[in-house]
Amino acid sequence: VVIYHELESVEELQSLSNLKALFLHNNRIKSLRGIEALTILEQLYVQCNEIDSILEVEKLTHLRELYIRVNQISLLEGLREEHTDTLNILVCKPNRLLKQKELMRVERELYIRCRGL
Repeated sequence: VVIYHELESVEELQSLSNLKALFLHNNRIKSLRGIEALTILEQLYVQCNEIDSILEVEKLTHLRELYIRVNQISLLEGLREEHTDTLNILVCKPNRLLKQKELMRVERELYIRCRGL
C-alpha cells in the first residue's frame, strides 16, 4: 500500500512479482510502465493519479479488480478478451477524458462494464 506519497512511477515495483494486490491511489503516477511484470496481480487500485494509458494492463490476465477512476485516461486499450472471464470490477468513472463511446465499446466487445463510485 503506497497512497498519498506523491509516487510518480511504478517501475521500481516490477521486481515484486508475487504481488496479488497493489494499492497506489492518490499519488502522481503518470504511467503504468513496469506493472506488466506483475503477472499474477488480481487487484490494482490506481485511482486519483495522472495516468493517461492502461495499455500495460494487457498482460495482467489474473486481474479481478481494476480501479482507474479520476485519471487522464481516454481509451481502455489495455483491456483484452483475456480479461472477460476474470475482471469482475472495473471502476473507471469519472475519468474526464473517457467518452461514453469507449465505455460502450468495451461493454459490447468484452462484456466488461465500467462503473463509477
